[in-house]
Amino acid sequence: MSIRSGEGGFSLIEIAVAGSILAIALAGLAAAYTTFTKLNALNGERMIAANAAREMFEELKQTRFGDLVNTYGPNSPSHGNFAVTALTVRAADQDRMVGRITLHTSEAENFPALGLPRDLDANGAVNSPSGNGLSPDVSTTYALLPVTIWIEWANGKDDAQFELNQILVSY
Repeated sequence: MSIRSGEGGFSLIEIAVAGSILAIALAGLAAAYTTFTKLNALNGERMIAANAAREMFEELKQTRFGDLVNTYGPNSPSHGNFAVTALTVRAADQDRMVGRITLHTSEAENFPALGLPRDLDANGAVNSPSGNGLSPDVSTTYALLPVTIWIEWANGKDDAQFELNQILVSY
């Protein structure tokens, strides 16, 4: 069997082109893998944050309704903040806690996610500082208590957050 000129094998240019195409494909695959790894880590952290927020909401539900503001409000010993040990505290976070509870006790507050403003003390009116002369602060008379639980943490170079909005009802 003799090999004739011009038949069989690959030229150097064909090998270089095929190698370049393979290198570009591998670079794209490496970039996709890196992105997937980062997203996977963020999704794991979001799951931790969601579970921590749900656990805190369950703790709020177990607290006597009239004690919620004194136990979890801004003037409570915890100032409404709590730790989630599996998440990294943001560098700018003053209290070094990733969890924060906001109890919405002002009927005049504009927070559409919780349907605010609304009547929270069941007196039949939305208290307004300018409208009906009633104080919008119902922190001692609330019958409905809108709650936002924030989990804010550091995720590599970025910050991430999870927000849970619920309404507690006295019954």
